Amino acid sequence: MTSPTLHDVPTSRFAAVTLKMIIDNPIEAETPSGRMKQIGLLTILYHMLSNRIELTANNVVQWTGVTRAALRQIIDPLIARGLIAEDRGQPNPKGGGFVLTYRISDRLLDQIGNPNGAGRKAHRA
Repeated sequence: MTSPTLHDVPTSRFAAVTLKMIIDNPIEAETPSGRMKQIGLLTILYHMLSNRIELTANNVVQWTGVTRAALRQIIDPLIARGLIAEDRGQPNPKGGGFVLTYRISDRLLDQIGNPNGAGRKAHRA
């Protein structure tokens, strides 16, 4: 059995697992409001994916109304925790670097698919 895709995961399961992973694993100098913002952003990313919206930095900024700097501030701890993966894609057609895309990490998908945390390897024969 392989890990689920995000479309196989009920919203309540996604919310419960992400909440636990953030609250139970605080990062040094992180504030409670910072953790709340991370939980909120993960929920938004889940809904964007459910609506088949690509998780580019531009799309997240447009969808949420936050600035790129605010997005960076919220998403960096999620990347550090291994809940979100960041990919630098094609050069930005408007200039100024590369298109940043995000995805729900395999680690998080594994946790959602296996509440005991055994991971992807435990699912394979």
